Amino acid sequence: MSITDIDLLVRLLSMNQKYWFWWLIGLMVIVLISCAKPASSPIRVLPTTTPTQFILTPIATSTVESQFAGLIPEDDLGLRGITIKFWYPWYGEAAGKIDELINDFNQTNPQKIIINAQPMGSVEYLESRMLDSLTSKNEPDILAASIPFLSALHQEQQNLVDINSYINNKKWGLNRETVLSFPLTFWNQDLDGDFRFGFPAQRDAHLLFYDQSWAKQLGYQSPPQTPDDFLNQSCAAARVNAYDNDLDNNGTGGWLYNTNSITVLSWLRGFNGGILPQQKEDQYHFDIQSNEEAFTYLYKLNNLDCAWTGKESDPYQYFANKQAIFFSGTLRDILLQEKKLPADEWSVIPYPSLNQNPVVLVDGYSYGIVKSTPEKQLAAWLFIQWLTKPENQAKMISVTGTFPLTNTAIEYLTDFRKQHPAWNSALQYIPLARSAPNQESWLITGKVLQDAAWQLTQYTVKQGDIPTILGQTDQLIQSLQPQ
Repeated sequence: MSITDIDLLVRLLSMNQKYWFWWLIGLMVIVLISCAKPASSPIRVLPTTTPTQFILTPIATSTVESQFAGLIPEDDLGLRGITIKFWYPWYGEAAGKIDELINDFNQTNPQKIIINAQPMGSVEYLESRMLDSLTSKNEPDILAASIPFLSALHQEQQNLVDINSYINNKKWGLNRETVLSFPLTFWNQDLDGDFRFGFPAQRDAHLLFYDQSWAKQLGYQSPPQTPDDFLNQSCAAARVNAYDNDLDNNGTGGWLYNTNSITVLSWLRGFNGGILPQQKEDQYHFDIQSNEEAFTYLYKLNNLDCAWTGKESDPYQYFANKQAIFFSGTLRDILLQEKKLPADEWSVIPYPSLNQNPVVLVDGYSYGIVKSTPEKQLAAWLFIQWLTKPENQAKMISVTGTFPLTNTAIEYLTDFRKQHPAWNSALQYIPLARSAPNQESWLITGKVLQDAAWQLTQYTVKQGDIPTILGQTDQLIQSLQPQ
């Protein structure tokens, strides 16, 4: 559990005089388990299905402009030479690439807008700095941050611009063809009702990395479609490592256990659970039968040694060494894994489900425009538009490996698709993608859920303790919500 994440939301909410800090201290305490309940019924194996082809989902545009639209300049005379402060979270090659794009924009945009970029090195540090800036009055004009954080800024601080005002503006907005090029899931992730607090900057999918060549050696010709398929392949790999001549790999081979909150939510969705509140005032209810079945499944995976926990934080070498037939990751891990294994020996696949509907959750960064002056806000919007051009998307994707934001970017990625088969295969999952939680409450709820999944790996925890874990998860989440 990250102290940084807790601190972010504490500080954000305290600026609105919501003094609930002491509730958050409860997140430091690991929930102890005592009561029992019979295990759920065995999982049934179902037939496999054919993977869905890559098709983007069209969406309808909105014609409604907010009241703020009247403040948008009608010409760009006031933008000449204006300087815009931009904070971004990318690092390494991605930071180098965004800097190249910013330099290009500064030299070529007709309004002579100057983007003053400040790299923050990580999204956590950026969001912490953003909270500091709220009191020092030193905010950026644009920031790229996680969707739940932008949602929290909008809901608690009301200091973000409604970007729909620019999208629908007759002079500066987007045409219908451009809007329709965004998949519906990506487009809707930055909405709070009719208010658009962000605009897509990067979209990443949470998937399973799968060693196909090893699976075929074990007798499996296709990726797992159901939880039982996944269990069988994980256990088969674990058995091979347990009974070979290498004592050092004993206890490895199956799924590399992962408690990332979106990973846990993906497993809950695979068992028809993981239902989240639709309204801000609604409560979380994880203590339901479907979630209990999912947690029982994860418990069994670990208890049967078909899942294991590694000492190294990075999974890439474990995967390359055949110590894990599966590991949980995102699209951004593809380029890193390719440095360890040839790209044609493995793939990325969705999380399996009881009804064979693949589970693919998507999150990422979005651009937020901070309220300032009409001229700065318009300049920020023109910069965002420019970054979202298909050719500029392709340049960022070449170093991040994330999804294209629009279908128009695909034609600029022909060579990239050939060079990275696993990434190219993942494009077929865009129509299946569903949004990871974008509520501000997920900043805390995700950490509680992560802790609950971690408890399943502890030797003191029994299968009968699972209902108590889920019940206490609900209680803790409810106690942490603002009153």
